[in-house]
Amino acid sequence: MSRFTPPPAGSHQRVKLKQQFPSLALTGVAAEFFPRYRNPKRIRFEHDVVYLSFVMRGRCEHVLQETRYPERPGSVSVVHYGQSHYFDTIHGAIDVMNLYIDPVNHPLPRLPDPLNELLPGLVSLHRNLGHHLNRVVRFEQENVQHSLRVLQALHEELSCRRTGWEEASRDLFRVFLIECVRSLLRKRPPYVPGRDVSFPAEKIRQCLEKDVTRSWSLSELASMAGLKRQSLCRSFKRHTGQTVFNYLLQRRIQKAMYLLRSTEDKVLSIAGDCGFRDVAYFNTQFRRFVGHPPRAYRQLKHQDMRRVDSGRIKKE
Repeated sequence: MSRFTPPPAGSHQRVKLKQQFPSLALTGVAAEFFPRYRNPKRIRFEHDVVYLSFVMRGRCEHVLQETRYPERPGSVSVVHYGQSHYFDTIHGAIDVMNLYIDPVNHPLPRLPDPLNELLPGLVSLHRNLGHHLNRVVRFEQENVQHSLRVLQALHEELSCRRTGWEEASRDLFRVFLIECVRSLLRKRPPYVPGRDVSFPAEKIRQCLEKDVTRSWSLSELASMAGLKRQSLCRSFKRHTGQTVFNYLLQRRIQKAMYLLRSTEDKVLSIAGDCGFRDVAYFNTQFRRFVGHPPRAYRQLKHQDMRRVDSGRIKKE
């Protein structure tokens, strides 16, 4: 059940989940189950981490800003940091499992290729890497019953904290992410309702996603879209909220963040693998978006491990 008292009708609550769930500091993920959830007062919420909901039973509408998305059993919504949203339970009570994810302070688990390349499209790794299309990512789970069992097991591990719960939680979280990205892969392309791959800006976005390390030219992209360069720039900015090359830069930064946390490769090598030819430029842009230079960001991984170890020792 909810750990907080609902505020007055029509209010807007900013929920500090990092303070409420110790497992976020230890594993980077927390789970909360709401059986027969109703929101008759339509209270809006904001969270200080990435919010993922999995509807287990019932139907409702998920309202993000002023956009309504129909939800049913198997529906998954991933909401970016600080986005105002709520479930409008106009059709009756629902059962919903929430996951709270802190990828800024904890590396996401590495997935098998090609799923790994799509992971940043599911969970944004930093609040400064947001755009129109990842404010909310929605899809239907392909294997609903399997995903449900995995989520229930994850919730139990996080709640009961039996010996080895940290490792078991990370493993179950990884399995659930694999199922999510599989469904996202099947669903591609559109993140935005009503847009498909024939929409020029979405077509170009997908081209960038297929190879974020390639040196694209605006003329080449405009030719692929069948537009003039200025028209492509305007269309892409309306679609994503970012310029073409700022969008590409953010995707490269996200890839670098993941590699810095999940490998021991040298910074110079990671910069090259992410499409940066100038390591000084890479360092500057990485710090601009993430707030730390690459080497300092990598050190946070080791600090996370020390926190996990100290938490385990304290518990024992």
